[in-house]
Amino acid sequence: MTIGLVGFGAIARHTAGFARGLGLRVQAFDPFTDEAAFAEAGVARVADVDDVIASSDIVSLHCPLTPDTRNLLDDRRLGMMKPGSFIINTARGGLIDEDALLHAVESGHIAGAGLDTFQAEPPADNHPFWQNQRIVVTPHIGGVTQEANVRVGVDAVEGIFAIVEGRPLGRERIVNHRALAKTPA
Repeated sequence: MTIGLVGFGAIARHTAGFARGLGLRVQAFDPFTDEAAFAEAGVARVADVDDVIASSDIVSLHCPLTPDTRNLLDDRRLGMMKPGSFIINTARGGLIDEDALLHAVESGHIAGAGLDTFQAEPPADNHPFWQNQRIVVTPHIGGVTQEANVRVGVDAVEGIFAIVEGRPLGRERIVNHRALAKTPA
């Protein structure tokens, strides 16, 4: 089976490692990540999001919610997915058109979905996903651990010290490092 990652940041890279450990072929689309990151992870880079969606047995979303990504998985793209494929969204609510997903799952085209985010947070008590056993939902708290909270705090303080001391921040700390490199000083 092939898992396609839409977005290839830190969480997607960890997901790729887990997926490879389970024997899955991993491919990803991310227009902002350097080629070296794909090579280092042993992940095939796909140049077009539609190609990742159409050629994957599992599509896992790891991108931010922007005007360009809102309803990324809509009727059209869900229809492009392989029959019997799966969707995972642990990124942001709003990346999936929920009505379209429900229809795709109920029709049998999509085998199932695992979600921890919704278009409207918190979801209503009568949300239709609660009644569909092929849509698994959990709270969006995977990163809320004692260790993660300590790491975030330490990283923030280290960043403050670097700025105060005039040291550069590492590229991994700046999400738009390529855009900043193109701006005049």
